[in-house]
Amino acid sequence: MNDNQKQKKKFRNSSKWIKFRKHIANKFDNKDAISGYPLRKGYNVHHLLLDETKYEDITNEDNFIPLNKQIHETLHICYRYQSLDSGFMDRLKTYVDRMIKLNTNN
Repeated sequence: MNDNQKQKKKFRNSSKWIKFRKHIANKFDNKDAISGYPLRKGYNVHHLLLDETKYEDITNEDNFIPLNKQIHETLHICYRYQSLDSGFMDRLKTYVDRMIKLNTNN
């Protein structure tokens, strides 16, 4: 574990973060911001602003959303691909929409 990861872990274990995490979950009625499903034990509060130098800045709560683990991981994967290829999200949406159409017309 590098120093940056150690600092993040220390922050995530702080009472300040734990209180903030609960506040964000309550703000979203204890539901995952994307799926709308109830938050599960071990849910994440996702930083929308990914600037590492501002990791501990919780002054703007609009920069945070609660997510269940799989949704959180999926969001990071999609962001990673989008940052490499600006057409990624459009193609993803095209195929998800096609899947929906094919699977609701049966």
